[in-house]
Amino acid sequence: MRRSRDRTCCRLYVTLSVFMVGCVLVGGASGQSAGATTASLSGTVTDPTGAVIVRATVTATNIATKFTRTALTGEDGTYVIALLPPGTYTVTAAHPGFAAQVVRNVSLTVGQEAVVPFTLSPAATTEVIEVMADVPLVEPTRTQSSTTIDQRQIDGLPINRRNFLDFTLTTAGVTPDRMPAQGAAATSGLSFNGQSARQNNITIDGLDNNDYGSSSVRSTFSQEAIREFQVVNSSYSAEFGRAIGGVINIVTRGGTNDFRGTIFSFLRTRALNARNAFAVTNPPFQQVQFGGTLSGPIRRDRHFFFGSFERLTLSATHQVTINPQIVEAAQALGFPPSVIRRGDLPFSEASSMGLARGDFQLGPNDTLWVRYNLARGYNGSLEPWGGLVAESNGGVGRLRDHTLSAGNTWIISPSIINETRFMFAHRRQTVDPLDPTGGPEVRIFETPEVIVFGRGALLPQPRTEVLWQVVNNFSVTSGRHRLKMGLDWYRGEAPPGTTSIPILFGGQVLFQGLDFSAISGPAFTALQAFAPSRRTRDQIEFLNFLGENLPILFPGFSAPIPDLGHRPIPAAFVQGFGDGSDTLSSVYFSWYAQDDIRLRSTLTLKLGYRFDRQTFPPPFPSSGGNNSNPRLAVAWDPTGRGKILVHGAYGIFYGSVQLGPMFAVRIVNGTKIQTPVLPFPFSLLGFLQPGFRFPEGRVPRDLPSVGELGRIFAADPRFKNGYAHQSTIGVNYLVTPDLAVSLTYQMVRGLHLFLSRNLNPIVNPTCGPIPATCGRVFPGRPEIYQFESSGDSYYHGLTVAVERRMSRKLSFRAHYTFSKAIDDFVDWRVENQETGNPLNLRGERALSLQDARHRAVLSGLWDLDYGKHWLVRGYTFSTIVTLTSGRPYNLLAGVDLNGDGDIPPGDRPASLGRNVGISPGYANVDARLVRTLSLGDRITAQLILESFNLFNRVNISEFGRVFLPGTPLPPKKDGRFIVTPDRYRGAFAARQIQFGIKLLF
Repeated sequence: MRRSRDRTCCRLYVTLSVFMVGCVLVGGASGQSAGATTASLSGTVTDPTGAVIVRATVTATNIATKFTRTALTGEDGTYVIALLPPGTYTVTAAHPGFAAQVVRNVSLTVGQEAVVPFTLSPAATTEVIEVMADVPLVEPTRTQSSTTIDQRQIDGLPINRRNFLDFTLTTAGVTPDRMPAQGAAATSGLSFNGQSARQNNITIDGLDNNDYGSSSVRSTFSQEAIREFQVVNSSYSAEFGRAIGGVINIVTRGGTNDFRGTIFSFLRTRALNARNAFAVTNPPFQQVQFGGTLSGPIRRDRHFFFGSFERLTLSATHQVTINPQIVEAAQALGFPPSVIRRGDLPFSEASSMGLARGDFQLGPNDTLWVRYNLARGYNGSLEPWGGLVAESNGGVGRLRDHTLSAGNTWIISPSIINETRFMFAHRRQTVDPLDPTGGPEVRIFETPEVIVFGRGALLPQPRTEVLWQVVNNFSVTSGRHRLKMGLDWYRGEAPPGTTSIPILFGGQVLFQGLDFSAISGPAFTALQAFAPSRRTRDQIEFLNFLGENLPILFPGFSAPIPDLGHRPIPAAFVQGFGDGSDTLSSVYFSWYAQDDIRLRSTLTLKLGYRFDRQTFPPPFPSSGGNNSNPRLAVAWDPTGRGKILVHGAYGIFYGSVQLGPMFAVRIVNGTKIQTPVLPFPFSLLGFLQPGFRFPEGRVPRDLPSVGELGRIFAADPRFKNGYAHQSTIGVNYLVTPDLAVSLTYQMVRGLHLFLSRNLNPIVNPTCGPIPATCGRVFPGRPEIYQFESSGDSYYHGLTVAVERRMSRKLSFRAHYTFSKAIDDFVDWRVENQETGNPLNLRGERALSLQDARHRAVLSGLWDLDYGKHWLVRGYTFSTIVTLTSGRPYNLLAGVDLNGDGDIPPGDRPASLGRNVGISPGYANVDARLVRTLSLGDRITAQLILESFNLFNRVNISEFGRVFLPGTPLPPKKDGRFIVTPDRYRGAFAARQIQFGIKLLF
């Protein structure tokens, strides 16, 4: 059936292609102007009277490689040169009887739709008139909301750890992901328009660069290897898909006719760093980054090469601030010091990234590029730890990532172009626990803290991905229409025997406050439940009595537990048993057609359609549906002078589904993996075992009521791909040729978004001594976490932006966004749900964790080369200033108030709604000062001084959110619960200073 459907889709694509090409040849359609890795050039050729010149020849020549493309003007005097590689061009217009006109230094960036008009003067002789390029900032046909990070910004702005994807945070509508740290299941780290950071599409040279398991970013390469990239946060054309949030198009560098290279090194040490506000001392720290590039011709004007390498080594510490009483109690119970310890504890990171690229001119109309990149990494804190999370709960990650990509551009004629791209990637990641004992994971809800130590619940975790992708695009250029169509086939696979998730194989133990007043007993704090030495005499006597009578009070105990008063009493114990390995694969097939229609010289209409289909492994449905993505956009220049652009767009955008949770559903099915949940007092059966857990393997035979006290995952039979309606309307105004302002409103409505929720909680906690056996929605069955597409999201944002390109030695980009984001879920990870009532998803509707009501960002470069003396020449200053208002947070009760059996409990104190708190705001200034020195005709040196968090502001990153019953709630401001200083637990990095040197030759 699947093969039949795929064949049908291919036939539809071929049929549509033939039909559209026919329309083009008969009616005059043309290819879409710009693409994922290219730009376009268009304009009108006229004489001095304004009359159009038909069949004038327009030629664009890349200055660095001599790559040449030509086009002829049509009956209306217009020309289009589509799919030009980004670069700097010389553009010439010529026609018999007229003097040729040459425009030099036309800089084209990825995704740009540049307009360069020509006015040719009559001439009896061969005459050439040269003018300087002045491509306007306001593109008259631009409808998408996008920003291009060009070479000057990549080379000049201060970016911590040279992670070039962080440049994305300088663009409007993009914020850092507010999800809890995810470790092996990390997101992309970037939230576009309030949407999940798992719903972006990041491409390199037009090919996928996403981890299919969790939608994080696969390994990249040196910042020096990036030519530029485009950040598109809404209203993108039908060529782009597999994203509800945003699209990032990265273009790598290629060689030129000149041999060029760089060598660089950056150093950061403790002596240059300020002390973190939550650290007693300034702990050891050293970070070194070094590398280089080399490029040049293999054969001048024909074939070129480019290579880069970068190495990062980091030695640092995390501060663990667990209560000393907890540390002493754990060691008294028999946990070794390596499992739970305090203080500044060291860790290290190391990574190596290499890239090699070749560009080949196979013929006058045929080009090929081939790229191979390799990344290897070691991260001693991949599964995060520090603060109230002990080192033993973390995980060390090891990574090896290969990618081989290629692309071919075939110019069939000046107006017909075909692009083909191919990718193969192999990624191997292992995450091993830092707990030498093998578990269990212990969680202690001690007001107002949650303390965690012991083996991580999902470790060790080996994972292998094998990825294939083929893309083919077909463009035609002629007349008023601009048509582009294509298909995209992508396949991801976890090969047999390479991937495993041992869910809770080491066990998980929960300690929280216990109240025995219902049977005339005392109450215990979480610390007293965990640490027998903290109990009163009455508490000890009561527990001893309870332990002697357990077989009578709780059927299932074959013998009493003597001296229970001096033993820990966990509220719950969970352990997984079985086989955590499996295999799966998924195919994402798409085809699209995009027609940009120039109705008038001042009015462009863009019509697009995209078809997406993703296949799913069982027990999910065979696919997420045959998904239609219509797109509509309009660009209007009301003055006809290129000063004002009014644009609007609407479209439907389908995202992709991560395969990691699908893998989990396949193994946590009650057969392959079983996870019995034992509430008190049955939790004692697990925690009092040697090693504080059961041996790994099969479920012990003597566990009571395994069926009801377990947890399984299930797939919604109606599961489908999530999608969003996106609408954008905006106005761009060109103040001067180098200064533009814009006002943009964006709306995003997400539907059928991916989440998990418990379909079988306890709804009758008074039905018996073990409510889980009789009080669930489906009595006799375990917890059922269903992975479904039932989430909603809403986003409204208004952005004011100002952009000035380099003029009079100053360039900058600034924007302010006022927005509101609402949703009814957190993520598909079970442990992150924090749902008050999983049976009432509508009741979870509230401000999203991704909501950033106010956000302003300024980035700029200032050439300080004003003086004539050599001591004051050659300086450049750059900065990134970020201001963000407080973000929502969820207040937790720390205990299971409603008795629905959720572990960890997601109940909120005082019946509060979700995310009713507001965290402290964020403000940061990063700065960079560069001194450029000439060391000869071909060698230049740059001395670099960078400071991150220049003013050493304390930006709070962690705070206590648990308010146990009886604990006062924090005060309110503007109706939201603020965070009081006594609950501050951690901060983002204090000021760090970095020195660097870079040689360019």
